[in-house]
Amino acid sequence: MTAVLRHCFTALLIIFISLQTAAAGKNIPAEINGLNGTLTLPENSTPKGVILFIDGSGPVDRDGNSPGSQTGNLRMLGDALSDAGYITLRTDKAGTGAGAATVNPADITFAGYLRDYQAWFGFLQKHYPDTPVYLLGHSEGALFATLMAQQHKPAGIILVSPAGYTIDIILKKQMRAQPFPPEALAYINDVIDRLKAEKTTENVPPSLNILFAPELQRYFMEWMQYDPAEELAKVTVPGLIIQGGHDCQIPPENGERLIRTAPDNQYAEIATMNHVLKATPADCAAAIGSYNNPALALHPELVPAITRFLSAR
Repeated sequence: MTAVLRHCFTALLIIFISLQTAAAGKNIPAEINGLNGTLTLPENSTPKGVILFIDGSGPVDRDGNSPGSQTGNLRMLGDALSDAGYITLRTDKAGTGAGAATVNPADITFAGYLRDYQAWFGFLQKHYPDTPVYLLGHSEGALFATLMAQQHKPAGIILVSPAGYTIDIILKKQMRAQPFPPEALAYINDVIDRLKAEKTTENVPPSLNILFAPELQRYFMEWMQYDPAEELAKVTVPGLIIQGGHDCQIPPENGERLIRTAPDNQYAEIATMNHVLKATPADCAAAIGSYNNPALALHPELVPAITRFLSAR
């Protein structure tokens, strides 16, 4: 047996054993294509469905944490939906979590992330063929869920804090809210416009490298080609859009555009929920602490909104 075949056999064996022994523990590991995740299963009940979580932008791991933000929101949501009777699968994106050291950032692409999530979806369909599989995308993950639903026809999609405009429009608005000098803001807008036209900018000032590093520019160019509202209008499976009224990153006007363009979906606005799914004040500066407070619970209206949608299917 070659090394490649041994690796594939071992990975399949791990998955098989994990699924067969799931009753012994609520959280079990999952692995596919070198990526890792956590299946959370309901205790003492037949699953009502399976939900694949799709993370937001940046180096967000399966728990919803990233280097600058420790929220634990996806872990909390996975546990809560498991308690409601659903299997959830939360995964580490390439370059995050358990696989953080295995991927060169320059090799990460929008299309690559999409293929990875498609592989996870196929994994769930294979191992739970008689159980409906849903997609739950948070922030950028909502766009991945939308694109996947066009082709793979899940039982439904749940878009939490989704963008309703192309990412170049979102970025420009977010940058205007920052205290940049006029000349710096003009430069940023020019870089964004060039990316929209599929042109990169070289020799970006070091202070802007966190936003416009070469690998990020390539990623943004892919991302900017998709209008979330237009893509959602192509989806034929049931959908739920959830927007937070106190979301300073992706405010409610985004969800409102989505539902105008794709009115067959359901829409729920949670008045005091912010982008990381916590209840916070409307003032953005006052709410920033929630981004590094894993002890702060999810907004109490979030899980009921999701389970109402799922129960109606």
